[in-house]
Amino acid sequence: MLHGTEGLIRAIASNKTTPEIISNYAKVVFKNRLDILLGLKTKSFSDHEKTLGLYTELITAANKYYDLVIVDLSKTGERASTRNILQMSDVIMYTMTQNLKQINEYIESKKTMPEIANKNVIPLIGSMNGYSKYNPKNVMNYVKDKNLTYINYNNAFMEAASEAKVSNFFLKTRIDGKAWDRNSQFLESVANTSQKIVDKFEEIKYGKTLQS
Repeated sequence: MLHGTEGLIRAIASNKTTPEIISNYAKVVFKNRLDILLGLKTKSFSDHEKTLGLYTELITAANKYYDLVIVDLSKTGERASTRNILQMSDVIMYTMTQNLKQINEYIESKKTMPEIANKNVIPLIGSMNGYSKYNPKNVMNYVKDKNLTYINYNNAFMEAASEAKVSNFFLKTRIDGKAWDRNSQFLESVANTSQKIVDKFEEIKYGKTLQS
């Protein structure tokens, strides 16, 4: 029996899938709260491309079972599968680093990719370094997008990610309210970004911009 994404894709191709079957192939992170479906393991480019073509059906099925479905995509717009997923998305998080090239690529994508230009997009600066001249305020003014948000760089989180202990990190790390505490700064930036996402969905649901 195939496990993970390959097994689920095969079930979809055979018309044997139901919304509930998604959970059978997903890995549980927090029971009844968060599941994760790992990416494709195949090293064959042709098999990879063929499988990606069924992703929209997978997402459609997952939408019937989960309250929220998050898909991690590459930034390339050359693949039809990527464009299709962007087109069916309600909210798009566009991640970038504090790098002028990547920031300009975001501006360009808003002009040239209708799948992004005509969608609700939240630009996100990841691993934000407060000492960079490309700080959130400057980048927000540069890209002219008030939706921009960021998540602070945090060494402890990066180490937890490399050790597959992210869930433990969030369960054990607390905000202590001290301005100099790096863990608190990181968690607060995660909380603020999460709230931005929630607000965007509320805005879509009720058809109006929420007041801060």
